[in-house]
Amino acid sequence: MTTKPTQNLRNGAQCTVIAGTHSGKSGTVTDINLSKTGHITITVVQKNGVRFKTLGKNVVTTAAANTSAPETSMIKEIKDYHSKQNRSDKAICDLLYREICAGLPKSENKIWHAHPVWFLEGNPIVGYSKQKSGIRLMFWSGMGFEEDKLQPGTGKFKDASVVYTSAEEVNTKDLKRWLKKSAKIQWDYKNIVKRKGKLERLK
Repeated sequence: MTTKPTQNLRNGAQCTVIAGTHSGKSGTVTDINLSKTGHITITVVQKNGVRFKTLGKNVVTTAAANTSAPETSMIKEIKDYHSKQNRSDKAICDLLYREICAGLPKSENKIWHAHPVWFLEGNPIVGYSKQKSGIRLMFWSGMGFEEDKLQPGTGKFKDASVVYTSAEEVNTKDLKRWLKKSAKIQWDYKNIVKRKGKLERLK
């Protein structure tokens, strides 16, 4: 593993803290800001979901095969969707994209109904979209996960979702757990038209 200088900081980059209170810790860079004193400040999200703030000069970014920018494997349509978001929302989308791709490696993704959606064997599993309140992460069968942080939809379907207003709010530990459940708990949406709106449980 190699290190890159601090000026390569970007939302979604992997980093290791080399100075300050959190020296020795590592995680994902989010929420890059410039303080009133002219210093770059960042939030680091650890693998367990715990977050902490530190100065940009206190970290080095790390380069590894599985930590490249999400844009490297992103299809053009999703890349275009991300590029249309403001900086804060794009950071959320980039983080969600990377975690979903890692958590559902056998899935396919595309723009569906105007936003990014992941499918397993043609069945929609998870997606995110820009709402007035923030970036909404939705699991099509999320009501079956029995997760308090996921709010059930208001219609007759089995969806549940959560809204994020910053990348700091994304608890990657929760997200990884939800993604595992999303592969095991599925309702058959791909045949809903054929069944005239009736949902049946697949798994």
